Amino acid sequence: MKSLNGLKLLLPLLIVAFAFISCDTDENPVGTLEEIAGRIPNVEVIPNADNATMHKRNDQQYSLFSVDVSGIGFNNNVSDGTYFGWCADMTKPRGTDRDISGTTLFRTDKDEIFNQLSYIVNNRRSYEEQFSGMSWKDIQVAMWVILETADYNLASIRDNIPSFVEGFNEEYVNGIVADVKQNGTDFIPGFGDTKLILMDANDPGQPPLIEVKCETALARMYDNPNNFTYEWSGNSVWFTYLIHKPTSDAKTFYLYAAQTFRVGEVDIWKDEDDLYVEIIIKNEDDLDDLFIISESHLDIQLNADEYEPPVKAGNWPYNGFLTQSNDQLHIYKVPWESEWDDIDLYIAVHAVVCGAVEEWQDE
Repeated sequence: MKSLNGLKLLLPLLIVAFAFISCDTDENPVGTLEEIAGRIPNVEVIPNADNATMHKRNDQQYSLFSVDVSGIGFNNNVSDGTYFGWCADMTKPRGTDRDISGTTLFRTDKDEIFNQLSYIVNNRRSYEEQFSGMSWKDIQVAMWVILETADYNLASIRDNIPSFVEGFNEEYVNGIVADVKQNGTDFIPGFGDTKLILMDANDPGQPPLIEVKCETALARMYDNPNNFTYEWSGNSVWFTYLIHKPTSDAKTFYLYAAQTFRVGEVDIWKDEDDLYVEIIIKNEDDLDDLFIISESHLDIQLNADEYEPPVKAGNWPYNGFLTQSNDQLHIYKVPWESEWDDIDLYIAVHAVVCGAVEEWQDE
């Protein structure tokens, strides 16, 4: 886990009361999170992520679920994809192997209990080294202990734990919970840490928690974490674009992730036939080896109105011109259009940067 500063977050706070409910069809007397801990979860709706579709599968290998997510609009927290997923509680059916529309996604990183769960997933490697043969079941049960009990007491819920996690190791669970109690109660996931996103729908099935390991990055005009020149920031989404008249000389711009962390550079130049946009992971703070480019997107417009508001990056019209890519370099080669001659272009460069291969390759 990386010890970097926390993210500078600008989303509007929405307090949502959930009757958190669980993952098995067996009758379960364990109360809701609000009843057990006497609190309401402090979570926020993610902008443009309030009408997604999820599809849960009981993979039960690395985590309880794998969750396919689609239909997410442009935001700075999560995009369409497949994620590791966990059960948020212990009474609802799992509701797997079907599409569930109308799903809303919530950030959880301002909630002290969910942050303790984030502490667990961010320290999983150390637990695997400490507890030989530890499995996803031990992680899942430890999460339930933290969610369902105020005193970190496995014994108080032991008789109500769903049968599909039988075989979990009580010693390992207690060891994980003890570490959280000692070291994780004040944990807040920061830049580069795995975040937990809550998914909920008007559906009888389980609302899962999914692991998000990546950060949104956008090209910026200036190498300054607090300079958002040419920004559209409606609906609590931060979005920056470039204004530039390309020439044969490469012009360097700056790739910032999570608003304030520079993770790379963007070079733009042209020749007689083509426009080139190069995205490279490059950081003054020796972070180069911590990140890879998971995906990138490119848009080119003639005026800023096209970015009001920004279209989902996966639908940008110049995405198909990616001609070279590896973990730390993406190059776009776009045929030059005559209407671009001698004018400023409005260029948006978006990337998703994730933890480096060597850190998460076993997952």
